[in-house]
Amino acid sequence: GNFFSIKSCEIWTQCGSSWSTRTKVTTQLNLAEAYRKVGKIEDAMVIGEEAMKIAIENDDRSCQAYAMLCFADIHRVRKDEERSLPRYNSASGLMLDTGDQFGYMMSTIGKAKLYLQTKDYQKAIQEYFAGQKIAEAIGNKITSMHIHGELALLFQRLSNQDEARVRTLRYHRLLETMELFCGICAEPMAEKNEQLEALPCSHFFHLKCVSNNDALEMRMCPSCQKKPMKQATL
Repeated sequence: GNFFSIKSCEIWTQCGSSWSTRTKVTTQLNLAEAYRKVGKIEDAMVIGEEAMKIAIENDDRSCQAYAMLCFADIHRVRKDEERSLPRYNSASGLMLDTGDQFGYMMSTIGKAKLYLQTKDYQKAIQEYFAGQKIAEAIGNKITSMHIHGELALLFQRLSNQDEARVRTLRYHRLLETMELFCGICAEPMAEKNEQLEALPCSHFFHLKCVSNNDALEMRMCPSCQKKPMKQATL
């Protein structure tokens, strides 16, 4: 994900003068998120501030909402709860005003992570439940799956084994529904950040598995047996 965000920003720098404001801001915010995830917090903040400036100048409340969410996530990573929570609340309000259910869901999940960080586990559970409800309503299976996974870990921490078991089963059920398993080792591919190999036939594998697989040496997909002409590492 980080690779594509950086590449999109490079394309924007080279030929994005004719792009719409929303496309520019979205590209910047995706890049800010990528920088945050790799620990480049100051770079993330600078780019987020640039995005917010453009959004305010163009009175784009939707983009302002996502910029505010970006700031909230950055302050959460900085462990600055006093700045993070008000920004999550502001982002949530803007998402509601603009009718953005996905954005509201992400704000809710962000607050859940913040409450986990401050060990306010009951509030974290409440926010995860709220995010889960929205994810199911809009059909976002991968977010729903990740929430079940987070809740399973949280309930284990609270020694609620029955609820932890329920959440774990739902997590794996969604994993199977979306077929997020490596076709070589049969292990899950969505549980942590890891390098994947994408073939033109749309099948994904762990990069480490592909490098040790004989079929790929013959340029053949282990899942569908097609012979792709090229590969792309994610």
